[in-house]
Amino acid sequence: MSSLTREVFAAPTERYLELASYPESPESCSVTHSDLENFLSGEGRELTRRLMEDHLRIRGRGDDLWKSVVGSDGIRRSYKQRRERKLMTVFGKVTIRRTGYSAPGERSLFPPDGVLNLPKGIHSHGIRKLPAPEVSKSSFSEAADPVRRRSGVTIHK
Repeated sequence: MSSLTREVFAAPTERYLELASYPESPESCSVTHSDLENFLSGEGRELTRRLMEDHLRIRGRGDDLWKSVVGSDGIRRSYKQRRERKLMTVFGKVTIRRTGYSAPGERSLFPPDGVLNLPKGIHSHGIRKLPAPEVSKSSFSEAADPVRRRSGVTIHK
């Protein structure tokens, strides 16, 4: 494991150790099974969200290796700027930091978005798949509730 990886994943690792020790703590012995289930479900989802976000942070650190990029339009873009975008995943919202390449009067290109196969909107492919089986049986509004219960994420039309 590289020092960069250890550095990036230090906080989630610490949180995992805290979370893993909770079920054997005196505090946990006074809660109901449903309280324990809710606690572990929520904290586990947050831990997974942080791991996802931290992985994306590692991937974004080396994405400004190129001096410029050429788009499918044939225009070279050499002005680099770090940008953020949000992505709603099945674990919750994550922030992705990546380098955009632009030229005067042209839209920016983000090569990491292509490498990661990121969707155009805020919702990940995983979130987009969740309501599909439910929508085929009922309305979108009725389908959104099971998605929220399963993932903790509220989706809108």
